Amino acid sequence: MTTKNIGLFGLGCVGYGLYQLLQSTSPSAGLTIKRIAVSDRRKPRLVPSELITFRPEAIIANPDIDLVVEAIDDADAAWAIVRNALLQGKPVVTANKKMVAEHLGELLMLQKKTGVPVLYEAAVCGAIPIVRTVDQYFSQEPIQHITGIFNGTSNYILSKIFNERIEYPLALRQAQKLGFAEADPTADVGGFDPKYKLIIIALHAHGIVLSPAAVFSSGIDRLTQADIRYAREKGWKIRLVPELMRTEEGVTAFVMPRFVKPSEPLFPIEYERNAVSVTPAFSGEQFFSGKGAGAFPTAAAVLGDLRAVASGHGYSYARMNAPVPTLPDERVLIDIYLRYAHFNQVKQLGFERVTSGLMEGDFQYVTGTVTLARLKRCAHALQREGAMVIGTGSVRISGT
Repeated sequence: MTTKNIGLFGLGCVGYGLYQLLQSTSPSAGLTIKRIAVSDRRKPRLVPSELITFRPEAIIANPDIDLVVEAIDDADAAWAIVRNALLQGKPVVTANKKMVAEHLGELLMLQKKTGVPVLYEAAVCGAIPIVRTVDQYFSQEPIQHITGIFNGTSNYILSKIFNERIEYPLALRQAQKLGFAEADPTADVGGFDPKYKLIIIALHAHGIVLSPAAVFSSGIDRLTQADIRYAREKGWKIRLVPELMRTEEGVTAFVMPRFVKPSEPLFPIEYERNAVSVTPAFSGEQFFSGKGAGAFPTAAAVLGDLRAVASGHGYSYARMNAPVPTLPDERVLIDIYLRYAHFNQVKQLGFERVTSGLMEGDFQYVTGTVTLARLKRCAHALQREGAMVIGTGSVRISGT
């Protein structure tokens, strides 16, 4: 077997995890790291110094490099690396979900122009091989629904809160100490990370390129003890849940916290584990679960992509030939719980229907149905004023 030389960008959690995995595999696997590009000249490295370079072109323009792995945090810098590598004819494996989601259309055009593939399984749900599964194994039938737990960091925090009865700030600090959460955890706890992953899956499930700005997302960063107590009293848990739904008329996508009941498959998914539920029209619901955070689960997904691309495999993008339209947000009806500070927030949100409510001291909430359009319009104001929106389980499309 001919050995493929890898140029690796980044030696953080994922990059170093990949280096360790390749060191532990047999040389007959046919993959070896030739150069590693890093930016911090002062940071000590646990790899041979001759592998290290501070110049991106030492990888991009190096004729001895066959494959490029991008494993850095900066989405803008990652895009420049991926773009230049593809233009140089080098296949790319990336774990940067923000970069992929923000540049999906351009990545599709670049792959078509150059004939060079980019794979990004590691950008979506850690060790769960969901991108290739949706892209290839379910390409023969319409997919009605995809949901799950796409962010291991937020799930770790929520598990700590519910199982160990610790408060959100301490749970977040513990997640950061273990390397599950960044120093700035906004992408994870604010709902952006699962949104990027949902956008990537939507391309392979429905052939559509969604703009991150067009997809509603809210996170768990405004949870209070009152919200936790409300869930506990009913025997529920809270999970940060992406939704990708298809009807005969089109598709809708959004991310928000949701109350999960004991009978639901997401209820026992704890700590850094991820889960994906895929419901194709003919074969019925399929459920996948695995580790979604940490160095080795993500690095294992990178390694899987490297072996695939080294063998000449890329994504089929079969559904791009018949993309599904998106549904108007006004037609998407979501049942929610709103914990509010001022009744003005209830009026502002414009409930289609109210099912219950309570005003007890500082704890005020209402449950009912709102449109996705209203949620989008009011999202910034509700966040600014400290309100919390949690889905209660039902999503419907009006007129169907």
